Amino acid sequence: MILSKSECNYWNHCIDNAEECCKLQKESEALELKRNETNPDRSTCNHTWDGFSCWKRTPAGKSVTKKCPAYVSFPDDNDGLYVTNHCRGNGTWNTHPQTNEQWTDYSPCFLGKFKEAKTIHLVSIYVNAASVLMLGPSIGIFMGFKFLRREMTIRIHTSFFASLFFASLMRVFFTSLVVYQYLIKSGSRLLMEENKIECLALYLIHRYFQCTTYFWMFCEAFHLHQLMVNSFRPPRRTYVYHAFAWSFPFFILMIYAILRGKFMERENDTDKQYSLISDCWIKNAGNIEWVVYVPLLICIFLNVVFLCHIIRRLLGLQTQPNEPNSFRRSVKAIFLLFPLFGIQLLAITNRVPLTSVNYFWFNIVSEIVIGSKGIIVATLFCYMNGEVSCRKISFIVVCSICGCMSMRKIQSNVTENKINKSVLFL
Repeated sequence: MILSKSECNYWNHCIDNAEECCKLQKESEALELKRNETNPDRSTCNHTWDGFSCWKRTPAGKSVTKKCPAYVSFPDDNDGLYVTNHCRGNGTWNTHPQTNEQWTDYSPCFLGKFKEAKTIHLVSIYVNAASVLMLGPSIGIFMGFKFLRREMTIRIHTSFFASLFFASLMRVFFTSLVVYQYLIKSGSRLLMEENKIECLALYLIHRYFQCTTYFWMFCEAFHLHQLMVNSFRPPRRTYVYHAFAWSFPFFILMIYAILRGKFMERENDTDKQYSLISDCWIKNAGNIEWVVYVPLLICIFLNVVFLCHIIRRLLGLQTQPNEPNSFRRSVKAIFLLFPLFGIQLLAITNRVPLTSVNYFWFNIVSEIVIGSKGIIVATLFCYMNGEVSCRKISFIVVCSICGCMSMRKIQSNVTENKINKSVLFL
């Protein structure tokens, strides 16, 4: 079996640790000779290398705990995973119950997470693929009808849907081609090994569209807020939204890539970590990730502020005597704005540790919440939208009767009623 380059890096690091352990053993033996300890103290376990980790001299009856080595632990994240070795009372290390040979139990380093990780990533692939299938036709509907394209709210919806579409599409590609293959690898050459630059480009494009969805959610919230507070002079141009939502994430990702590249060079120089490029940046970059997380969190928190202000304005309309159903419409609007503004994402911002018993189900729910954004907004604001559905069906029926001979003329005539901008078709 031919090892991949990342696997070679892992085991080279293991060899380096073994050599370092041998040096410590020699130094320990030299100190014992200086002290005229010709007979080893049987009340102490000596330095030893168990094949994966180096265990230093330990008093009898004591246990030693250390972090799981990266080359034997769960590849996504080995933070919080520890292995323990016990020095028995007779001065010998723990032995295997069957072979009675020196043995260290490394099962805590795995915790059965490989199978769970495969399930989590498969759920991510399926949910995002469903979003792609739902968003594609909805974008076509918004762009295919002239009476819809003229509305600024619809143009913002279209851009938001496009960002969700590409984010879900890139999530499917990156997870299936890189992450999932990383988990099920069996010594074969992987995309991240054969095409390092292409793999990193795929990762950065995936992160870019992921960021754009948050900025377009902010634009949706800001635009609706402006319609509510300044209904007589609503925004009429979308170029500001486009410049903000498409360009700002690009600069964020540039800063992130530069900092992570510098981090990679520093770690490679010190030989304490493996080449991050060999793992296609699958692993978490630690504090560098906050370069991306902070702007996204700011967008979500600002959306919460906008939503609270919109709710206050909607409840203020309850004083109108001629609107008996206004409260019901307000409640409906509130529930519809939650997914549009991405408020539900706040529930999954706190990451559950890998060792938590809720790790699996929390990540399943997280993948569903993140991946289903496209399904929810496409269903609510396109397929279940009464204004869009009625006109779409009418257009298709009339086109079928007329044989689509005067499609442009029919489409131009289906523009009698304006779309309600302030409540997004509610």
